[in-house]
Amino acid sequence: CWSMKKYSLTSDVIDELVHKISKGRPAKTEVLKPSFNSSNSHILVVFTGTDYGLNERLAELVNAKINYGFSYDIGFSFSGAMVIGEKGIEEIIRSLNPRNVYYEEDQLIFEKVISGVEGVIVPMSTQDTVSKLATGIQDSFISTLLWQTIWRGKPVLMDFEDVAHYKGTESKSEGQRRIIERNISEVIGLGVVEVRKEDLSL
Repeated sequence: CWSMKKYSLTSDVIDELVHKISKGRPAKTEVLKPSFNSSNSHILVVFTGTDYGLNERLAELVNAKINYGFSYDIGFSFSGAMVIGEKGIEEIIRSLNPRNVYYEEDQLIFEKVISGVEGVIVPMSTQDTVSKLATGIQDSFISTLLWQTIWRGKPVLMDFEDVAHYKGTESKSEGQRRIIERNISEVIGLGVVEVRKEDLSL
């Protein structure tokens, strides 16, 4: 049950961005100026190679759909589809009721995918996805899609929780932690908007 005193992760952050844009003030970053609005935004939701926190994130996306009138396309990386599984994919499709569903084999039509949406949300990012984006590697559907979405100046929102704390656990290696922190910093430097758990609270 969702408390009335809480916003969902996605809807709270976008609400703040919309509010700032409507008041003529700058958004959270100077690099990225999202164009999401509260009535007709069509957004691509990307699921990568993790199902950690899937039920919570899915509920947040449904909440954003109800509260803001968002509509969705959804995309799965190869590993995302494998990890989430057929039943999980069916549940995501049932909950979000997307216009279009994309898989790894749709890599060659990434331009069509990008042109059909206002931006991208990655509700559960992985270390692999972030490291590829940080270094500009475009060797898969999702890595190409995210890089090219940013290239075209469209907003990308990512949750880095599972990147820094894989399945809730931080690396014991200081060197690994430095690499993760650097990759996240590089991705934010590209213009990606980070969403955090503290954005849930009023």
